[in-house]
Amino acid sequence: MRCLDSDILVGILRVNEDAIKMSHKIDEEGGAFTTSINAFEILVGARLSLKQKNIDEAKKLLGKLGILNF
Repeated sequence: MRCLDSDILVGILRVNEDAIKMSHKIDEEGGAFTTSINAFEILVGARLSLKQKNIDEAKKLLGKLGILNF
């Protein structure tokens, strides 16, 4: 299991090629976690964008991860 930071999560949401490759590798290994702080950062950034699509994509991504409490 791996703990993903907000840089990787943002990369995945922005469809960064390296981040997508890493996400596929992580899926093959059995999944990943992030922290509640990183989840908060991702959701705040999505909300500040004022685009519902960004909010939906952030929630979808975070829904696939285990969230470690602070």
